[in-house]
Amino acid sequence: MQKTVEINTDKITISIKEASERTSLSTDYLWQLIRAKRLDAVHIGRRVLLTPLALENLINGVNAAKIKGEK
Repeated sequence: MQKTVEINTDKITISIKEASERTSLSTDYLWQLIRAKRLDAVHIGRRVLLTPLALENLINGVNAAKIKGEK
């Protein structure tokens, strides 16, 4: 049975920098994943934010494109 990871936070969204600190993934790599549509991001104005669920899905091996039904 595969263990799942949960990102515990009381925030609705977190910055790319904070996501990098929480996951030990570089900010450059997170940006690559966003551009490749493997990590779902929320765009609010000029800011790009991530939801804890998007990070959990990434770490647990769920592809954002699969969730949206893209090929």
